[in-house]
Amino acid sequence: TGVPYVGGYPLHPEMLHPHCNVYVNYTDDIIAQLDCVTKVRRTWEIREWHCTGESVATGVQLLEIVDHLGPHVSPIYDMTGTTVHGCVGGVHLPPVYAHDICSAELTVDIDYPGGYKQDFNGGYVEMPVGENLVTYIVYDACYNSSTTTMVVTIDDHTPPVPVCEINTVVALPHAGNLEVWAGTFDDGSYDDCYLDSILVRRMEPTCDMYDEYFDDSVNFCCAD
Repeated sequence: TGVPYVGGYPLHPEMLHPHCNVYVNYTDDIIAQLDCVTKVRRTWEIREWHCTGESVATGVQLLEIVDHLGPHVSPIYDMTGTTVHGCVGGVHLPPVYAHDICSAELTVDIDYPGGYKQDFNGGYVEMPVGENLVTYIVYDACYNSSTTTMVVTIDDHTPPVPVCEINTVVALPHAGNLEVWAGTFDDGSYDDCYLDSILVRRMEPTCDMYDEYFDDSVNFCCAD
C-alpha cells in the first residue's frame, strides 16, 4: 500500500505512534486512468504533537501503476499425429487456457514448424514428420505476453507402395553366375514420405541359399 512503518508500526490509518507522537494520513486523486496505466496524485499530511503545540507538514507523491505482468497460461500436453499426404501430418491443436488479473480479453497466437497462426487458439494445422515444437503466445490488452510449449510428434504410418517389373530378362555370362541388384526389379515404387530402401529375395533360392532373405541383390545361375 505504500504506507510507511516506524519501528514495525504502520503510520496509517490513524496510528498515533507512542514514541514520536506522529500521525500520518493521505488522500488520493486519480489524474489518469487508462486500460494499462493509472496515475495517482497522493497528498500526504504529517502531524506531530509536542508540549508547545502541533507541527503539520504536507507532501505530494506521484504514483504510476502499470500492468507489466503477462497472463497466466496453463500447461498443455504433448500429442501425436499421423501423415495425411506427402510427408506431412495433420493434427487438431487443443485450445490453451489462460487468465489475466487486469485484462478480460486475451489473444492467442501459435508458432509451429511451417506456419504461424494469429488470433488462433487451437485448430487444424499441418506439420512435417518428426518432433515439432509448438509455442502458444498469449497477449493481454497491454501487450504483455506469456508462452507455453508442447511437442507434436508426426509419425508415418502409411506403408510404401511396391511396383515391380512384370518381366525381367537376366542374361547369364560364360561363368554361369550373375548377381542382380534389387533396383533392377523396381518399376517406380513410392511412398508418401520417402523410401528408406528397396530389397529383394527369391522365393525358392537355387544358386545361393541366402537368397531367401531380403537383401540388396539376388543371384542367378545355370541351375535356373
